[in-house]
Amino acid sequence: MSCSLVCFRLLAFASCKLFSILLHRFWPFV
Repeated sequence: MSCSLVCFRLLAFASCKLFSILLHRFWPFV
């Protein structure tokens, strides 16, 4: 497994979690 692929997957996971946190912060009813 290449380093760039690992970094990309980590970045995608982190951005997904951050988006989820922001979504629940601004739209708690979602």
